Amino acid sequence: EITEPSLSSMVLRFTSATDVIEPPQAQMLISPVSVAQDQEVLFEDNSIGAITGLQWDFGDGVTSTQTQGIHRYTTAGQFVVRLTVTGPGGMSSATDTVVVWAPPVAGFSATNDSVSTGDVVGFTDTSQGIVESWDWDFGDGARSNLRHATHAYGTSGSYLVSLTVVGPWGTTNAAAVIRVANRPPVITPAIDDFAVDEDQPL
Repeated sequence: EITEPSLSSMVLRFTSATDVIEPPQAQMLISPVSVAQDQEVLFEDNSIGAITGLQWDFGDGVTSTQTQGIHRYTTAGQFVVRLTVTGPGGMSSATDTVVVWAPPVAGFSATNDSVSTGDVVGFTDTSQGIVESWDWDFGDGARSNLRHATHAYGTSGSYLVSLTVVGPWGTTNAAAVIRVANRPPVITPAIDDFAVDEDQPL
């Protein structure tokens, strides 16, 4: 005789084993975060979790898939660095900012480097980079803090003109020589005195 087991005597076991894979967590180490132009910056991936791929975006158009390495910035500015990691559980990104500084490059032009006394010389600032202040030294004791300046020399000679520019990350200067000659005297043609003989026909 075959007896069907009752429901009460049946033991039903259900095993549900679903492994949930968490997405990775992107983490990075950047040292230093404030550097001079062309200085080495260390980048290191410190992400946690299951990772199958990563990519660095250094913010200056350069990317890398290395876990760590050295990068140099060739221009000054602020660069947002992004690290993106991917894994079986998804994707994660982290960002940080690197500040790259460089002093301004001083430069100027003059309307003329050979003039006469009293002539007005125009000086135009052509400096590159971030400039916060200008200091002109015209070589004769006169100075100016304007970005673009003018000056007239009262005495002949050779004068070394210098421009010093100051930025948030340094100071540089540029110089040029202005040659000043005495102004030629103004010659007024002499008119000879002559007597008019009223009896002599003109």
